[in-house]
Amino acid sequence: MNMIGLTTRALRAGAFGLVAGLVAGVVAGCVVVDRTRPPPRPREVSPDRLVLSVTNPVDTDADGANDAMRASVYLFDNDYDLSIASPGSMTFRLSAGERGVVYEWPFEPLAMRGRRQRSAVGDVYVFDLRMDRSVAGWLARTRPAGSVELRATFRSSGAGEPVAGVYPIAQWR
Repeated sequence: MNMIGLTTRALRAGAFGLVAGLVAGVVAGCVVVDRTRPPPRPREVSPDRLVLSVTNPVDTDADGANDAMRASVYLFDNDYDLSIASPGSMTFRLSAGERGVVYEWPFEPLAMRGRRQRSAVGDVYVFDLRMDRSVAGWLARTRPAGSVELRATFRSSGAGEPVAGVYPIAQWR
């Protein structure tokens, strides 16, 4: 065998040894975590925080005025890391600056059940909110002074105070 063949074989063996050593070191330092199951939920949890996420408003009927948006509501208990499901009712109120509340969407406990979904961070309630054409048109025409914001308030069927979250809507047309 010539010198070039020996050198190539030695380099391959050395590279293989280096890779094998790195893999062994990485595997030895790894800890397997089962991320398919959430941590056990405490027996007594009740929402004490609400996180509200809202899509940009859209014009669903092509009349030039935004009339719908999707709101996702996450309820949290301080003693549990993931968002929770809880029986109760939800009310959304759309406020337009000095004008105050211009539209309201109430959801009773029975309507809440069908809106619950699972997400990577726990349970989430998803709502497709549509408003009356006249209110949507008014918002588009007047562009009220101050901000337009959506407020969600959850009232538990059991004990506990209502929890609320506000989402400012910067662009309303």
